[in-house]
Amino acid sequence: MAVTNPGKARRMQRVLDPSGHTVILPLDIVMPVGPFEGAQDTGALVDMAGAVGVDAVILRWGEAKRFVDRLSRSVGLIVRVSGSTGLYDTDRPPVVLNTVLASASIGADAVCVDVELGGGRENESLAALARVCEEAEALGIVVLVEVHVPPTPASGGTSQTDAFAWATRAAREAGADLVKVGYLGSAEAMATICELAGIPVVIAGGAPRDPREALQAADDALHGGAAGTAFARNVIGHPSPVAMQRAIIDLVRGRDTLGDVLARLGAATPAIQDGEALR
Repeated sequence: MAVTNPGKARRMQRVLDPSGHTVILPLDIVMPVGPFEGAQDTGALVDMAGAVGVDAVILRWGEAKRFVDRLSRSVGLIVRVSGSTGLYDTDRPPVVLNTVLASASIGADAVCVDVELGGGRENESLAALARVCEEAEALGIVVLVEVHVPPTPASGGTSQTDAFAWATRAAREAGADLVKVGYLGSAEAMATICELAGIPVVIAGGAPRDPREALQAADDALHGGAAGTAFARNVIGHPSPVAMQRAIIDLVRGRDTLGDVLARLGAATPAIQDGEALR
């Protein structure tokens, strides 16, 4: 992938490994979904990220300020600049909260921003994305865009897969360097999205699920052309976050097959005792 901005090119090397793949650990999940078991101690999770060898973590600006000194030099920092809480009775779309400049000032390699396409807030959301991309380009900061489309796209006859492919391409055309999407159920769906996106696509973990299903989704996405994963709750909420994250890393790096990592994860999990999950 060609990146002409030299600062951005250098920072991209901290987010993607030499093969163009990435394992991202999102630690920005409490704001939208609320507290859950395993997510209380951000510092311990930052320490774990360095210990297991993920490529990058996602932190919100306040948490990044607080814990950046604990972040391993080998781990890239992605600052989530948009968000909203789940405290309302109805969903509130994420809005841009922090600037790229503020993120760069605390050492960010990239920023992560949400964009809502295909709904009533599309114009506002696209305009906010464009502003973030322009500011990031001026500062040499990588932009990771998480794309959202309605469950039933407004454009008649557009499938969910085609809607996500369209949305990822729109994010690229607005200035995104990478995109993050949910898993749509098959390698074929991911291939459709990746082909039209034309930039690295990262699969989100989504809601907690059986670890076997989560790893199957990661494997399918990789076979469909995804550049990597950004699993939060399916790692943090696992009985052994370390074992689960290592299983994902082995899949993304191509070190082991799905069967191998499932067997190893199954053998590791029962041995985890209270208080040992993050060791």
